[in-house]
Amino acid sequence: MEIKVNICFEDKENALKTFAEALAAAVVQGPTANFNFNGEGPILPVADTVKVENAPAPAPAPEEATPTAEVAYRFEDIQKCAAELCRAGKREELGKVLKVFKLATLLELTPDHYNDFAARLREIGGKI
Repeated sequence: MEIKVNICFEDKENALKTFAEALAAAVVQGPTANFNFNGEGPILPVADTVKVENAPAPAPAPEEATPTAEVAYRFEDIQKCAAELCRAGKREELGKVLKVFKLATLLELTPDHYNDFAARLREIGGKI
């Protein structure tokens, strides 16, 4: 559940104090029709009871993967090498390398795989 409250007031200190006191109450009496803005009666919509629960602790943030090796190649270098392999008649071999990395196109290659992909290109005759 999400609750958003916008409060416009001139006397900030008293308004916040009154608001905090109202939130701190465990049981509120009366129907919600008593809600008004003229300073009389309750300052909040009222309910029969208010149940206060502790929110569960947030799940720890997943740790970022630590790269084991620095990326030594740029995408443009890999793309150029792949194009040269295609011109040299090695399109089928390049297709097999793409399949090893589960890629439909070279554009799907992510930077964390650049080094391994470049090594595979060298294995099939790429100059990179």
